[in-house]
Formats: sequence, structure tokens, C-alpha cells
Amino acid sequence: MERIVICLMVIFLGTVAHKSNSQRQDRRLIRLRQLLETVDELNNYVNDLDPEFLPAPQDVKKHCELSAFSCFQKAQLKPANTGDNGKKIDDLIKRLKRKLPPTNAGKRQKRELEAAPVDSAAVTTPQNEYIELHRKGYGYHLDYHEKKRKKESREVHERSKKAKKMTGLKAELCHKQRHAEKIQMKKTVKMREKRHTKQKNDEKTPQGAAPAYLLDREGQSRAKVLSNMIKQKWKKKARKWRVPLSNVQAQGETEVLEVIRTGKRKKKAWKRTVTKVCFVGVGFTRKPPKYERFIRPKGLRFKKPM
Repeated sequence: MERIVICLMVIFLGTVAHKSNSQRQDRRLIRLRQLLETVDELNNYVNDLDPEFLPAPQDVKKHCELSAFSCFQKAQLKPANTGDNGKKIDDLIKRLKRKLPPTNAGKRQKRELEAAPVDSAAVTTPQNEYIELHRKGYGYHLDYHEKKRKKESREVHERSKKAKKMTGLKAELCHKQRHAEKIQMKKTVKMREKRHTKQKNDEKTPQGAAPAYLLDREGQSRAKVLSNMIKQKWKKKARKWRVPLSNVQAQGETEVLEVIRTGKRKKKAWKRTVTKVCFVGVGFTRKPPKYERFIRPKGLRFKKPM
């Protein structure tokens, strides 16, 4: 308890030494005097449990009353001999915990603290799947799934609206991505439709003598992949572009292509020069140099193998 009184005395002396004529400082002095009276009343009822929470303030010369005030506000106070005075002690402790009126010095100090650089490693970020854990314990909002469904249904219209207004390179990239998504979606739908169709299966067809009511029947099985016709198309495409040499040593992209930087500051790096022998068609013509991405040098171009 003695340390609380010391802290309050430091606050009081620092405030008196600070010369100011404003009405706000007068309010502060009145509040500090009230605190002194409150501590005097509490002195008979309360013992200090944890003296480590009550260090003397370091910056008394700067009249930092807020730091000294917080020293004893954080203290854990325990009544020593309450008796019938429990309500009175609670009332005094509440008065003790009230905030001081603000000052310009306090505001300036707060701004300095806010402007101070914060170490990113020191900031504590939430770890683990805390949202999932909370949902397991407390569930979802009553309208969560309905809102989610409506948001997903609105998203289609929003994407369509944006796609109509886009122009230039951004529009090209957007349409290309959407085109690929549609192709993949159609393939997935086709696979799922095929999965639920029935196909003939010779292995399940009954062999040998069969009853009369089974003579016209054939074994059936559920298809789990695309039809054989689509598979044959894939194989045909693979044969079309197959290299006649069975074993060819693969070469890396860095060995075959050389990066060419363009632009005023040489920041663009989307052009490549082929450094190995390449074969081109009979009617081959170069694109305009501005738009030519892969540059094939004339000495390395061949129309047919030698």
C-alpha cells in the first residue's frame, strides 16, 4: 500500500510542477486530489498482493502522469479486514480505476506511440484454423448458407457484366481463361453423363445353356470413363504429331531459347531467339519483327531434313 501512496505523490508533484492556466489542467488537479483522498480511505481496508505491478515511474521529469497512474491501476487489490465494509471498498476501488482527464501532453505522447514503427515479427497473428474451430463450437449464422448461395448466384452476372465492358489485352486474357473454363466444364459434364449410362459387357454375358427368358439379354456394366470413340480421337491426335525417331535426347528451354530484352529500359522479356536448328514449312514467312515472339535465325532454318 505504501507504494501506491508513493505513486500518487509522484503524480501530484509532477502535476503541480507543470505550469498551465487551462481549465482542463484544473480539472486534472481536482481529480488527482480526489485520488489522494480515495487512497487514504482505502489504506485501512486493502493490502497490496503483488508489489511487482507497482514500479515507480521512470519519466517523472516529463510529467508523464499517465504512466504513473497506470502503475497502480493494474494492481490486484485484496481486502484485508472487510467485515461489513465490502460495498464501500468496491465503491472506492471503482473510483480509483477511473481515467484521468486528457491533456495535450498525453495526446502528443499517444501520437508518438502510434507513429512508432512496429516490428512485424512482434505482432501476434491468429494461428491454426480458428474460424473452423469456432464454427465447430458455435455453428454458423442462421442466414449464412442462404447468403452464400445468393452471393454465388450473383457472381455469374457480375462476371458477365465485367466481361462485356472489358477492352484491350485484359479482355483477351479474360476471354481466353473463360474459354478454357467452359471446355473443362463441358468435359466434366460429359464424363458424369457417361458414368450413368449402361454399356454392353461381353464378360458378363451368360455362357452356355441359358433359360429362354435370358436368351435375348446381354450383360451390362456402368461406364466410368469417356466412350471409346473419344479415346480413339485422342490416340489419332497423338499419332499425328508423333516424332519418327523413337529416342530423342531432350533439351532444356534455356539451351534452346535465348531471352531477348526489349523496350526503352530493356524491361520487357517476352521475346526468344532459337539457338538450335529448326525446321519450317515450305511457305514460311516471318511475322513483323515487332510482334515476333520466337525469332528463328535464317542460318538455322531448314525447310526439309538434309
